[in-house]
Amino acid sequence: MGADEGIAGSDAAGTRWRAEGGLADHVDEAGFLRRLAVSIRMAMLQEQRLALVMLGAPARLTPRDQLSQVRAAVRVTDCVARVDADRYAVLLEVDTLAGALCASGKVAGLFGAQAGLPAALAVFPDDGEDAAGLWQALAEAFAQSRALRAGIVRVARAHVTRADARQGLAAELPEALRRRALHLCYQPTLGLHSGAIAGLEALARWQHPRRGLLVAADFIAEVNTPAAAEIFNLAMFEQALLQLRAWHAAGLRLSLAVNLSAPMLGCADLADQLLVRLQRSEVPLACVTLELPDAALAELPDAALRNLFTLAAAGLCLCIDDFGCGTASMFALRDLPVEMLKMDVGRVGGLGDDASDAAIVESVLTLGRRLGKRVVAKGVENAAQLERLVALGCEYVQGRHVAPPLAAQEVARWCQLRRARQAGEAAPWADDAQP
Repeated sequence: MGADEGIAGSDAAGTRWRAEGGLADHVDEAGFLRRLAVSIRMAMLQEQRLALVMLGAPARLTPRDQLSQVRAAVRVTDCVARVDADRYAVLLEVDTLAGALCASGKVAGLFGAQAGLPAALAVFPDDGEDAAGLWQALAEAFAQSRALRAGIVRVARAHVTRADARQGLAAELPEALRRRALHLCYQPTLGLHSGAIAGLEALARWQHPRRGLLVAADFIAEVNTPAAAEIFNLAMFEQALLQLRAWHAAGLRLSLAVNLSAPMLGCADLADQLLVRLQRSEVPLACVTLELPDAALAELPDAALRNLFTLAAAGLCLCIDDFGCGTASMFALRDLPVEMLKMDVGRVGGLGDDASDAAIVESVLTLGRRLGKRVVAKGVENAAQLERLVALGCEYVQGRHVAPPLAAQEVARWCQLRRARQAGEAAPWADDAQP
């Protein structure tokens, strides 16, 4: 139910861009299309988006210098193709439409500051459902950008203004809830010491009839009033409790974290609403965590504070999500009965080669230990990040390198694979136990 973030903000897909790097491997157009086709299949399975960027390069640079600059601006895992003498294409894995827009802006900005250089964007599945369709959309947008000298252009037939998109989704949300078009998937948190599952986070998905599968970050901004937030949050909370009860009945004693959006915290009867549903579900309160967005904790009204203390006293765990990314982290630690902190290693510190990244993450881990709080590092996207976290003494991790968001029916199998992994001899945090 959280707003899982894309390359622009977090998560989820890894946000560290290479600050330096020489000439790296690239592919030709045919190889790029083959890679794109494979990536589309993976994106469909993992409920991800893909962003394709095409950019013009300045003729004053040699092909080697052009390619070197493009590779230095993207991640090592991003696929780069030299289409012709002055065009390059880049394939980026992202979680959200917002992440695609931000990531494409970063890449296009490499040469875009130089007048007259075109750039284009196409997003899967929004602008095409297969490699050929996406490539055609990208080529059309690039041609428009070159003709109009308009900077980065997204294919016209799929492009809508942010205001239009927001208005459309806001109007469609109530009907989507009635049709049960919104559902949850679940991303595990892993205990590094034991290798055992430490819990799950419920993440909202919207199967939109025209725009395809939307992750929470694509539509959570529509829930921007207390009334709308209450409808959305309570619907997802009830769905999460039903699933948790089903797992418990099947012998899976799992705990589950559910996000509360910022406007929901302002509901005067928040504690009553949640506790009534918990009582009805017969789920142990100790198995439920409420994740509170750091950015919403700056000036909570007295009613919100009373609700949070009531919920904590009843036995629910309170967690500050995206700890350190807002302005109230330290005040919330002092004033609220929180037991857990979640920091996004992509936003708080990327754990790259820069020593300051590790210092930031280590300081949060140390603070959590001294205050007796559990600290979860989320947004763990690769083995290098995980190894650094192990070395820093991190106890809990969450991210696609550990496990992607899973459908409810996949959770039992993932738990079985984790138990099998624990019985083996390899490190308990190894990543080959994913479904």
